[in-house]
Amino acid sequence: MSATHKRLQGEFLSGIAIALLGAGAIALATTEHTLGTAARMGAGYMPTILGALLVLLGGLIAARAWLSSPRRRAPDEAGFTLRAPLLMLGAVILFALLVDQWGIIVASLLTVITAAIGSREAKLKETLALATVLAFSVPLLFVQVLGLPLKVWPL
Repeated sequence: MSATHKRLQGEFLSGIAIALLGAGAIALATTEHTLGTAARMGAGYMPTILGALLVLLGGLIAARAWLSSPRRRAPDEAGFTLRAPLLMLGAVILFALLVDQWGIIVASLLTVITAAIGSREAKLKETLALATVLAFSVPLLFVQVLGLPLKVWPL
């Protein structure tokens, strides 16, 4: 499989993921909140609009990749595995489960490492460097700058 084909496959799957994220946002916004009108927006109005934009953007990205593909094959025919998407989803769930008990630094470190395991191209030194920088940048931004009441350390 050529590098171009791999890139286009990644773009196609990314576009689908973005569109699904948008569809999920629309579903949550329309079932949990009132929409209102353009003149009197309800709590679900902007999430619905943004979700629709994500669906549109994801569809455009996926369509562009699909039409640019030299063979125009479906991703599962090109050797698609569930490793990366499952580990990315697992990383997000892991963060949600750990942030309250272990603090944002530990949760961020483990999230980045878990997500990196999903990529076959991830290198240990780069992953650890990224995890360290993010683990100490996230509390600065969210706790110090934005003032969010997040636990920083597990103490």
